Amino acid sequence: MAVLVGFGGVVVMARPEADAPLLPIFVGVAAAFFYALAMIAVRGLSRTESNTAIVVYLLLTTTVVSGVAAIPDWVQPGGFDLGLMLLVGTLGGAAQVLMTQAFRLGRAAVVAPFEYTGMIWATLLGFLVFGDVPTPTVLAGAGIIIASGLYILYRETLRRGD
Repeated sequence: MAVLVGFGGVVVMARPEADAPLLPIFVGVAAAFFYALAMIAVRGLSRTESNTAIVVYLLLTTTVVSGVAAIPDWVQPGGFDLGLMLLVGTLGGAAQVLMTQAFRLGRAAVVAPFEYTGMIWATLLGFLVFGDVPTPTVLAGAGIIIASGLYILYRETLRRGD
């Protein structure tokens, strides 16, 4: 039930209207779904594979999928853009190694709520870099998602007797 409530938070944030384009909403929901599948895969692979191997698998997969998706709108990146891509790739790879280690050592129900800080960072960086101010609807949806995740953490903790 808490997962459905969390999905309701996504719907609140997306504010789908009758005349709104559904593709951006679908892409966001699909991204969240595939991210969840990736974290489940990381948890399973962590039993037999090293952190480095898992991250290489993940990065190769996302690079190929992103590359194929970019073909219709491909623009040759310049030197500055390549530098930014290298920086993002390096930081993203390092972050993925750390997340993989966290999922290896901790239970998903305990580790996952820490990922909610990503919403805070994205909001802060969106404001600082692009001047985006989150709407009350976006903040309400984020609050619903975070509350449902924290409830799941609380329930799992009680269930396991931690």
